[in-house]
Amino acid sequence: MADKRALPRWTVPVVATLVALATTAVLLALWWWVGDQNLTGKDLATARLDAVKVASGIAVGGGGLFALYLAARRQRTQELELDQRRWEHQHTIEDAAERRVTDLYAQAAEQLGSDKAPVRLAALHTLARLGDGNPSHRRTVLDLLCAYLRMPYDPPTDPTDDGHRERTQEREVRLTAQRIATARLRPTVGPWYSIPAPNPLHWPGEFDLDLSGATLLDFGLTGCVVRTGTFRGARFHGKTHIQDECKQVDLEGAIAELRHKGFARSPGSSYLGGHLWPTGGGRSWELVALDTPRPEVPAGWGILVGSFRVSPGPEQDQG
Repeated sequence: MADKRALPRWTVPVVATLVALATTAVLLALWWWVGDQNLTGKDLATARLDAVKVASGIAVGGGGLFALYLAARRQRTQELELDQRRWEHQHTIEDAAERRVTDLYAQAAEQLGSDKAPVRLAALHTLARLGDGNPSHRRTVLDLLCAYLRMPYDPPTDPTDDGHRERTQEREVRLTAQRIATARLRPTVGPWYSIPAPNPLHWPGEFDLDLSGATLLDFGLTGCVVRTGTFRGARFHGKTHIQDECKQVDLEGAIAELRHKGFARSPGSSYLGGHLWPTGGGRSWELVALDTPRPEVPAGWGILVGSFRVSPGPEQDQG
């Protein structure tokens, strides 16, 4: 902000005194000069009157200049005050928007802990809208979605179980959370056989997925762009697609159903069912059956085993 200090009280008297002194000095000088011109009678009176007019013009001009300076300073002060009020108003609006975002985030986080599935679904969609409208909060929203998916969960199996209904509802909530997250990480949409179109829901930027120990249902990252995908100890239920869009993948200790091993793969991409090759080579992951059963690996499930390779060859890409 520019300097808005008030003029000292002595400014106006000092300027008025200086103008008066300058006017007096000019008048005396002209009066003396006229008297030195050997004028007499009417000519002398006219010359002295002209000297008074010149001195008066100097007085009026000096005072006018100072008045113009005061008016310009007053105008500048008013403009600065207006700018200050605009800044305060904008700051107030931004603070109100930030408080609203914080309140929505806190409300959604609280609703995710509800025992009612519709409330949890509403919270997920609130988080999605929050991230769509506030780019600075997108990483936080994505982290919260991942944290929810990391919560312990057992999918429904026996319809006669007491908690079958609740687990079925929770399955829908988790599928919604997965769809919300992956939809924001996918730059383009459309079937593979057509020209992809821009995804209006995409969040530009590089994001990390921490789904360590998560229970994932028909999880797919096809077409997504992820910097780091951490799935240590995760449980993959159903068909799982993890493509090379993950620049780094950690599947240490993750398990999946063996019946999905070898699920459809295409050149240039690789899935959990078979080998997963990170971009540019490095560590590959293969779903294998265990010779010796383990308590943490159910019957019919396999574990992801990693190995290091320099680069995937063409025959590996073809599966």
